[in-house]
Amino acid sequence: MVNDPIADMMTRIRNATRVTLPAVEVPHSKMKESIAKILKTEGYVSDVAVEVSKRPPPRMKIGLILYLWQIPTIRSCVSQIAAGCTG
Repeated sequence: MVNDPIADMMTRIRNATRVTLPAVEVPHSKMKESIAKILKTEGYVSDVAVEVSKRPPPRMKIGLILYLWQIPTIRSCVSQIAAGCTG
């Protein structure tokens, strides 16, 4: 059981970027969708799509952006979020 769904989503994104995956799937919620859309607006992720399937729960697919030299753009964003939370 996940106690902090937002931290879980950010960890999944961070882990996916470390292995240079093009996208990551996370369980959907309205709050996570809003956060993912903000990340897209700010240029940290490429796409946000909610996938509704016959079996619950709905999933959200987040497209990740990699630079040409395969360094994830989200790494700096996650570091800034973590630094803000500890202060």
